[in-house]
Amino acid sequence: MPSDDVAGDVSDRGGIGVVESGITTPDITIDPRRSLAVTDVALQSQFTLEAVLNQLAAQSQTPGLTGQQLFQQLWDTQNTAAAGVTATRHCDAEGGTLNGFPYSCRAEGAMASSPMSLFSIVGVYNRFDLASPDGSDCGEYRMVFARNDGRRAFIIFEAVLPNQVFDRFDGVFGCRPVQQFWAQLSSVADPAVRAQRLHDFFFQGLPNFGPVISVANYGRFGGIRQGQVRVNQFVQAPWELHEFKLARATTTAPFQFVPVSVKVNPFGDLFRDGGTHPRTAAFQQFFPSQVQKLALGDINRFDMAVTGQFNAGESNVNATGSYSALFSPAGAFAAAIQAELTRIGSALTPANIVARAQALSCAGCHQLSNGADLGGGLTWPSSAGFVHSTEFQEAGPDGARFRISAALTDVFLPNRASIAQAFLSRTRCIPGSTRCDFACGFGGGQTSDDCIVQCSRDGSTWVPFQNCGWAQKGTSSSSCQDSVTSPPQATCI
Repeated sequence: MPSDDVAGDVSDRGGIGVVESGITTPDITIDPRRSLAVTDVALQSQFTLEAVLNQLAAQSQTPGLTGQQLFQQLWDTQNTAAAGVTATRHCDAEGGTLNGFPYSCRAEGAMASSPMSLFSIVGVYNRFDLASPDGSDCGEYRMVFARNDGRRAFIIFEAVLPNQVFDRFDGVFGCRPVQQFWAQLSSVADPAVRAQRLHDFFFQGLPNFGPVISVANYGRFGGIRQGQVRVNQFVQAPWELHEFKLARATTTAPFQFVPVSVKVNPFGDLFRDGGTHPRTAAFQQFFPSQVQKLALGDINRFDMAVTGQFNAGESNVNATGSYSALFSPAGAFAAAIQAELTRIGSALTPANIVARAQALSCAGCHQLSNGADLGGGLTWPSSAGFVHSTEFQEAGPDGARFRISAALTDVFLPNRASIAQAFLSRTRCIPGSTRCDFACGFGGGQTSDDCIVQCSRDGSTWVPFQNCGWAQKGTSSSSCQDSVTSPPQATCI
C-alpha cells in the first residue's frame, strides 16, 4: 500500500487563500450562495450518490466493480475483520490503530448493507482558495451527501482538480476557465439551471479539463496533491471524522476507499507534557516551527502544516481531540512555544497558539472551537452543530436550500469570494507584449518548433502570434529569444 504521508496535503485553508498576492481591485461581483456554496434542493434532481460511485467504478478499469460495491466497502472499513463483508482494511487492523494512533470501530459499519439511496446531496462547494500557489491545481471541488432517514451521517467528496495548462507560462491562470464558470453562476437565478450546469461540471468537466468526479482526483498516485473522501459520523457517539483515499493496494487490486490519517490533525495527546506516545517528543520539537504561521492576525489566514507522522487516525470530540484541554500552559512544551513567540515579537500566549491549532483541526473547526478566544482579538466562528453543511432546509431567495453554518456565511465565504473576485480581475500579462513559447507546434508546425505568443487585449491570456520554426542556429537550442525590455517583445532568431 502506498505511504500515508502524501505529498502536498494541506489544511482546510492551505493554498492561495493564505498567500498575499498583491492583486488588483476586483470589479467582479460573486454571490457566495450561487458561486461558492450551492445548497439548492434542486441539486437532488441532478446528483445522486449512485451516479457518483458508478462513475468512479467505471473509471477504475476494474472488471465488474460497481458503485454499490464501493459504497459497501467504504462503510465496511468501520467493521471488525470478523464482522466484515468485504476484503478491505478493517478497523481492528494493526491492533485498532492507523498511522500509529487509535482507530475506532463504529456502528456505522452496518451501512455496508444499506442502499446508496440512503444518502442525498445537500451541497456542492467551490474551494478555489485551496489551489496550490504554484498553479499545479485549481483547488478543491466538493460534494456533500447526507443521510436522509433522520439519522446523521455524511460523505464528503473533496476532489483536487488538476490544472491542465500548468506547464504553460503562469500556471495558475490556467484555472481561469474554472473560476469563470463558477462566477457566471452568480447571474443564474434559476436553481434548476444551476444544478444542470454543476452536474455537467462535476460529471463531464469543462473543455480542456476532465470531470471533477475522477478516480485520479480522490486518490494518491505520485507526488502531486490529490483529494480525499471524508465521512462525518453521528450514528454512534462520539462524533468522529474519518478520511479515505481512493487507491489500489497493488497494481492488480481493485480500487478501494483506503483509510488514511486525517490530514493536518495532530493526535491530541501529543500536546500533553508527559505524553506517553513515542512520537510526543518529536512533535513537541517540531510544533514551534509552526508558531509564526499560527500567530498571523487574520482569522482566514493563520495556518499550520503537519508532517504525516503526527496526523491522527481519526478526529473526534472526546478527550483525545481537545488540544487545549490536554495542553499545560505552565509546562516545558509551553516554554518552547513561548520562546518562539518571543523571537517573532508576538504578544500571543502559548495557549492561544494551541487554541488556533485546535481550531484548524476537524474536531475544533466542527465543534470544539465554537466561540473560542484565539488571542489577538480573534474569536473562532460557530459551526452549525458539528457540521458546516447541514441536511436541514430553509427558504432561500431562489427557493428551498439546505442551511449552512454561521462560520461560512459570516466569515469564510466572504473571504473566499474576495479571493475569487480578485483572481478573476487580475491581468496575466501586459496587453500586446510577446514572449517565446518553446515546442509549441503552432500553425500546424512540428512540436519541436518554437513560436512567439502575444498577450491578449484584456491581458487575460497568451495567444499564438508567430511561428519561429525549428532551431535555426547550429549552436542554439531554440529559434526564439525573449527580450529584457518592458513590455517584453520576443523575436525569432
